[in-house]
Amino acid sequence: ALTIVFSLAGCGGGGSGADSIVPVDSVTVDVNNPDGQAVIDYFKAAGLFNEDGGMEIWSQNHEEYWPETPVKECVGWWHPEDETKPYMMILLFDDSLADSSKEDYDEWLNYIRENKALTEEYTALRIDHLVGNIAFAYSELTLDDEDLAKIEAAYEQFIEDTGATPEF
Repeated sequence: ALTIVFSLAGCGGGGSGADSIVPVDSVTVDVNNPDGQAVIDYFKAAGLFNEDGGMEIWSQNHEEYWPETPVKECVGWWHPEDETKPYMMILLFDDSLADSSKEDYDEWLNYIRENKALTEEYTALRIDHLVGNIAFAYSELTLDDEDLAKIEAAYEQFIEDTGATPEF
């Protein structure tokens, strides 16, 4: 009986877990030509990106943050003052940026495929998934198992909703 009680108590949380992720049919994301705002809108509609409790949604454009790289934009969700909160970083790649070459694009994506990480120049951050021109990083940045499960559920829902085939 105690096992059942503790199991039920462990399942509580008011919908803050992976079960709060919902299918999204109101936002379309093209994984081959992604748009940062569409990605943000998708994860907000799915129930992941919220701004409760100090969480913030952010966007880094190519010109200011990623010049001379094939990163068109980087979007994410985090708490700027609490490292124990969830953190998700999503990089959007483009092989036609004026200040980056197709060779740079191929080099970056091949490096990510082979190492499942960004180069050391960009903190050697672990990349959890690569889908089309989108890379997802969160497992190295999110410390709480419940938050990690919710992010992974949102990613899985994204794959289902977009019909995309992940590389990893």
